[in-house]
Amino acid sequence: MIIKVKEWVSSLCNNTPLSKNNAIIKNQTFYLTLEEFADQPQVYMRTMNEGLSFGYETVQWDGPIPASEPVIHQIHILYWKEVELLSHVQLCEKITKLLIQTIEKRKSEYARCQFCKDLVSQEHRFDEQTCHSCASRQYGVVY
Repeated sequence: MIIKVKEWVSSLCNNTPLSKNNAIIKNQTFYLTLEEFADQPQVYMRTMNEGLSFGYETVQWDGPIPASEPVIHQIHILYWKEVELLSHVQLCEKITKLLIQTIEKRKSEYARCQFCKDLVSQEHRFDEQTCHSCASRQYGVVY
């Protein structure tokens, strides 16, 4: 995973000038997919007025369908004044570190389903040990 993150950050840093004054990247979101999980979640790096935001999105279940808007979990922010003080190499290293921490936080919300053995996020589990699909098959739960 660390190699994939480093490659993604390197590509991003080398192809996208990350600065407060770059109008092209204002309010833009860059996603990195975590392929080792059943639902292939994504973490993001988002450019904002304040700086670079790191986090992930989830869904909230308010009934039989997910909410129309994702729930945004901002885990870290790297302010523009900090970005401006870093060299290109230091910035890439800092972004890599914050992304890895964000990934670790997201990974901690996953558990293996006792029936299908898939790694499933908390928003897609019936209980701590059962995913929604297996809850339907095993317990007759209707979603």
